[in-house]
Amino acid sequence: MTDFDFDSDLRRLARADLPDEDDMAAMSRRLRRDLALQAPRSRRRRWMAVAAALIVGVLGALAWSWSAPPASEAWALQQGESHAGSGVSLLSEGTGTATVQSDTTHVQWREGRLRAELAPEAEHTLTIETPSAIVRVVGTVFTVEHSTFGTVVEVARGEVEVGCKDGLSERVRPGREAWCFRDTAWGLGRVLWLERHDAPAEERLRVIRRALAHPEGLKATRHVLREREVGALTELGRQPEALVAARALPLELRVPQLATQAGAALDRGGCPAAEPWLEALLDADDVAGGLLYVQCLADVDGARAWQALQRVWHLHPTGSDADAARAWQRALAENADIQR
Repeated sequence: MTDFDFDSDLRRLARADLPDEDDMAAMSRRLRRDLALQAPRSRRRRWMAVAAALIVGVLGALAWSWSAPPASEAWALQQGESHAGSGVSLLSEGTGTATVQSDTTHVQWREGRLRAELAPEAEHTLTIETPSAIVRVVGTVFTVEHSTFGTVVEVARGEVEVGCKDGLSERVRPGREAWCFRDTAWGLGRVLWLERHDAPAEERLRVIRRALAHPEGLKATRHVLREREVGALTELGRQPEALVAARALPLELRVPQLATQAGAALDRGGCPAAEPWLEALLDADDVAGGLLYVQCLADVDGARAWQALQRVWHLHPTGSDADAARAWQRALAENADIQR
């Protein structure tokens, strides 16, 4: 291609006086030729610019699609419905909403029971949220039930992490359950329900202690839960723990609880089983319990019986209690082994 050279033509014009007709014709032909050669190059440049703009646009669209969040799919979970996909199976016995986005399924569960299964080999995350708990799962079979009492999670296979919205959390293994309550009152309601349905003492104790761990709740509610804790521990044969729990109750609740447990122990195992409870009654300044304690000790340890009787006298018994105290004093006084 011949380049268009204005400088050479100008120099030529400067050397000449004036161009003749042949010179003008030759210059015109050169100009038309060079301009014709330049035109395709300009058109190519314009097409290249258009193509570059198109490429930039396409790349920009692709970049936006890559950075944009993946589309999500949501559906309502109704009573009796089941859904499966991405290694997740859900069987609804209540109401909620499920949302699937990429490799995550999130269930907003409102009420009722939901059975969920996540295949161990599935590269998927399942999260179930209720008004009082968040359950995160990787490869397991479990159920989530939400009611007026709160949320309970039961595990059939694998392991789940339950995070209660009151800040407490625990890992739940097969055959176990975890409770999340709105406050201690809801926990007490669940305990009373379990009692009415003759639930095992171990199950009641787990719920009681979970409810007591809640940071919110009235003192009166906690006291009633502590009473239930004493009863459950006693049923499980964990007497030392039950006695510690009973001694921690406020006095107006402690004496009736100790008296109940002492009477049950007398029926179950006689004085040897009842002695710790009767001693705790005497420590709580209960005259009737103190006199029973004296009676239990009289046949096995006269000296301790006498010491217990002196403590009863310091409580200033009246009426029939005073008469019983004097009778024991005469009986014990006949024992020469008593050290006054």
